[in-house]
Amino acid sequence: MLKLKAKDQLEYYPQGLGYNCDYEFPFLHTHDYWEFDYVQYDMEHVINGTTAHVYPNSLLIVKPEDEHLTRALPSKYNPNNAPTYLNVKVTQEKLHSLLDPIDPALYGLLEKTAPVTKQINDDTSAHILAGFLASLLWKSDPDAHYSMLKTAIYLIVGLCYSEIYHQREMSTPPPV
Repeated sequence: MLKLKAKDQLEYYPQGLGYNCDYEFPFLHTHDYWEFDYVQYDMEHVINGTTAHVYPNSLLIVKPEDEHLTRALPSKYNPNNAPTYLNVKVTQEKLHSLLDPIDPALYGLLEKTAPVTKQINDDTSAHILAGFLASLLWKSDPDAHYSMLKTAIYLIVGLCYSEIYHQREMSTPPPV
């Protein structure tokens, strides 16, 4: 199994962020950073020994040390196997710095919740993430890339709000 390290995998390692725009990554691996992913077309995701079908316009949140791989499934919409999978990579330290100002408990809730898979039916959010995928593939603008990566993390966390905050609701004792 591959063990990927942030210092080798993140394009903007000093800032704690990186990305891949792929068709698939069919090799079982683990890593020391978080992944926030947007999937345009059907995929198979194997994570911690469980295989799941990931539907179009889905989000994945994978925490450090999770063992996983992604396999693209044939799609009539993507016969040439173009990159349709945006993988935003963020170090634990950077994720803390992004989430703590919103809610100091958010990082811990995310740790308890992940891995998360959620299909989004919000066309606007899907279009934004698909636009980021295209921009990251075709534009060479590090400042814009950095802004897009941070925005993608905020958007994915926001769209997975109910899954993440459900942990807080489950651990809060009922009022007396």
